[in-house]
Amino acid sequence: MAKKIILENRILVKISSFCLVGLIALIISIGTTGVTVGFKVDYKGEEIAVIRETTVFDSAKILAVDSVKGGNSKNVKLSKPSFHLTLTISNRLTDDKSLANMLIDRADNIVYATELKVNGKTAACVSNFDVEEYLNSCLAKYNIDGAENSSEFVDKVETQKGYFLAENIDNVDTAVSVMDKLSVKTVSTLTSDVQVPFSTVKEKTSAQVIGYSEVKTAGINGVNRVTEKIVTLNGVESERTELSNEVVSSPVTQVVVVGTARSVATASQRKVAYSQGFIFPLPKSSYIVTAYYGDGRNHKGVDLAADAGTPIYVVKDGTVVSSGWDGNYGYSMIVDHGNGIKTRYSHASKLLYAAGEKVYAGNTIALVGTTGMSTGNHLHFEVMINGVNYDPAPYIGLG
Repeated sequence: MAKKIILENRILVKISSFCLVGLIALIISIGTTGVTVGFKVDYKGEEIAVIRETTVFDSAKILAVDSVKGGNSKNVKLSKPSFHLTLTISNRLTDDKSLANMLIDRADNIVYATELKVNGKTAACVSNFDVEEYLNSCLAKYNIDGAENSSEFVDKVETQKGYFLAENIDNVDTAVSVMDKLSVKTVSTLTSDVQVPFSTVKEKTSAQVIGYSEVKTAGINGVNRVTEKIVTLNGVESERTELSNEVVSSPVTQVVVVGTARSVATASQRKVAYSQGFIFPLPKSSYIVTAYYGDGRNHKGVDLAADAGTPIYVVKDGTVVSSGWDGNYGYSMIVDHGNGIKTRYSHASKLLYAAGEKVYAGNTIALVGTTGMSTGNHLHFEVMINGVNYDPAPYIGLG
């Protein structure tokens, strides 16, 4: 019996020694391979991490709640996990910060968004929208094309990205409306070429009749390069300052030659004119000369403005060769005075003689009107010698 007990004790000692050796071997193995004891985290039916201790989850939960901005932390809804003991490798353990991010990603009422603050107060909070890009477009919408522009909001505008409670998220239209109402001050430096109008001087010449006008030297506008600072508020100009004004090219003065003569008939033509003894075709003091012969537009007679119905006198004895409507001349009459000399009376309102009738100097042959191509009541009077028009001014004492 004693021998049996001693034998059993020896066996137990051997077994204990063996277990102790095994335990020591296991500890040595764990220490050398990095294997450690941990806890699987089962969150909403999903194994999301392995942590060293369950207190890591508590720390992660606090970090997750604290990361939510602008809301009551009590409203952050995080589910309860379950833990299961396990063996793992040390470098595979999840720390509290990483686990906090996992909890946030799986939270039903936490949203990653951008908060817009105006003058320190939250104006909007929106997700899935590039707030910074839209703010930049708001700043740029009052830029002046071709200028160097610098824009800023009148109010203090700040943005902050982070996690927010879903109940505090605005829709995109609300956020856009808030940003559209922000006042923008824009300072633009604009350089532009400004036209400097040329001036015109008149050069008089007695070699041409009154009404003649011809450009002798063409005018050319000058150019000044002007740099200005322009300040606008929401696109409305509030200030403009000239920074520089450089002359690129000076304007060239335009020179216009104008006629001053009432007639440019030659001496021989005047001699012929005076010899005809014409009377004036209108009553004295009843007319104003509005156009002379030639006058730069090949005008074939002289225009004498007078009231409608003013009597028109034939200037010399003769025979009416035509009397009636004559295109642009309107109601018109031509009188033949002999020796190849004829006179024309146009734009009349009424003709008092017919073709073939004899007329005598001073007879009222028509009445002033504005028929045909005419811009007002007047007599258009012509002198023709052998079918060629001559300046009528010396014939009736106008030059």
